Amino acid sequence: MPLSRTALETTFNGRTIFESAKYPNEPPLRLISVPIIYRGNLLYIVQVGTSMESIEEILRRFLILLIVAMPIALAVSLAAGWFLAGRALRPVDAITLAAQRIAAGDLSQRLTMSTTPDEIGRLAGMFNDMIGRLDASFRQIRQFTSDASHELRTPLTVMKGETELVLRRPRPLEDYQSVLESNLEEIDRMTHIVDELLFLSRADMGEVKMELVPVALESLVEDIHRQATLLGQDRNIEVMLGTVMPAMVQGDELRLRELLLNLVENAVKYSRPGGKVEIGLVTDGQQAILSVTDQGIGIAPKDHQRIFDRFFRTDEARAHTKKGTGLGLAICSWIAESHRGRINVQSDMGQGSTFTVALPLAPRSA
Repeated sequence: MPLSRTALETTFNGRTIFESAKYPNEPPLRLISVPIIYRGNLLYIVQVGTSMESIEEILRRFLILLIVAMPIALAVSLAAGWFLAGRALRPVDAITLAAQRIAAGDLSQRLTMSTTPDEIGRLAGMFNDMIGRLDASFRQIRQFTSDASHELRTPLTVMKGETELVLRRPRPLEDYQSVLESNLEEIDRMTHIVDELLFLSRADMGEVKMELVPVALESLVEDIHRQATLLGQDRNIEVMLGTVMPAMVQGDELRLRELLLNLVENAVKYSRPGGKVEIGLVTDGQQAILSVTDQGIGIAPKDHQRIFDRFFRTDEARAHTKKGTGLGLAICSWIAESHRGRINVQSDMGQGSTFTVALPLAPRSA
């Protein structure tokens, strides 16, 4: 094999060189040229070569394999990707279909897929929770609208019926005066309902401002007791003070007065003639406990939570007195919650009721 000029120059400089060579009618070769130096003189150049034919054959076969395998691998990858993507996105498609049905007004739709701890599972769980809250909200709005319409329609029906009756033929002046007085009473009732509805609507939108100042509850209880004594005289009901301890809370005095007055008015309203209503105030740890106890008609255990819903009145309450809007306890509940407190009731049918309001005590100044 001829020695190339490059190999000759490199070996003369005492370095080894690797080369690839191609000769006519011969397979390609891989060559190494190594100089043999003795005492600083170049004596020989040893050149060794090996055929690259087997390696080129392997590379050709590998190229053919790539040409054949690449389309197959691509097709398999596309099919697997399509399958996995469809399986992974199936819950999303279910969410989309449920959202479309919900958009058509069906809030009872829920995702029935098994809840998994991955992102899709958490999304499905949050979706079901959100729809549940929306369903409850819309049900409450529909019930609220129905109840409000009923409560406003009743006095309007009374006014319309009495007016039509008195206008059918000429009547004495006393009859007209009686109808006007009745209409005025119904108008006052509707005005009271509208005022309370407006208050609750503003409260829901966060537009009712609360003034947080120190309030001495014992003084508030004594003031309400004096007012309630006058309220009870008309129905021969004694309003008395129970245990009253000093208690200072942080809150809005006007709203707290409204809360306690609503509870006392309800106690007087639903008590039987000759009964007693007791107002109490005690402290328990870091809480002040207001209580209003009556000996009235009582409340069934199944209605203990519902009485704080807007416009809800038990059948016994409606039969006992026609007055009332079913909004007073809802306002009381909102006031208690706005002061980081809670309101509860203990009652049985015919055994009277005890309403308790727990409010956090104001921190003592150093």
